[in-house]
Amino acid sequence: MQIIDPHMLLPDNQVLQDIVDRHPLHPDLAGWVDTVEVFLSERGEIPQECIETEVAHKVRLGLGRLSKSKPNFRYILYHEFAHVADRSRLEFKYSEELKASLSSSERMAVMELWNLSIDARLNKAEVFELGKPQPCYSKKHGWLPGTIYGKLQGHAATLENHGISYEKAMEHAENWWISPPDTWSYEQMVSWVKKNSGEQGVPTDRSRSR
Repeated sequence: MQIIDPHMLLPDNQVLQDIVDRHPLHPDLAGWVDTVEVFLSERGEIPQECIETEVAHKVRLGLGRLSKSKPNFRYILYHEFAHVADRSRLEFKYSEELKASLSSSERMAVMELWNLSIDARLNKAEVFELGKPQPCYSKKHGWLPGTIYGKLQGHAATLENHGISYEKAMEHAENWWISPPDTWSYEQMVSWVKKNSGEQGVPTDRSRSR
């Protein structure tokens, strides 16, 4: 696997190689990924970690200059490459056409559901790390604690912002954390969002404040 890191955002290439070689959600992720291009992804000086999968098994990994100093940096890599692991599996049925058919609010809700699914599965695989405990603020629910339960509340609050009732979203988050959805496909996540959205009126594009 070729790693291109012109801004030296990784502490070293081996840490990324180890994550890809041993990723618990794909037994041969290293055989699927040919090239990883690491690019600078920040808002101000705040890291905005992200990942993009391109054609020909090329992955673009976005990191900030402070990403590698985070105590859960390895977990961040596990999480970002879980998106690649899912998309590379035919049974996940990822579809850019289906994604393009969604409203902006629906896309945000599906992504939040996908992130929740990844965190729950990686927790089952015993690689989840919360990182430095840090509360976040929800306009509707106030300060959410910097705990795993607070993280689940954060997922639920974001889904609520996109038209899904907080109670239903929180119940779903708790159930998934206890029993991770190993077989849920992208299509199933889209269907769940479409079925349960609109319960808070017209969905908005506002995400919770962090």
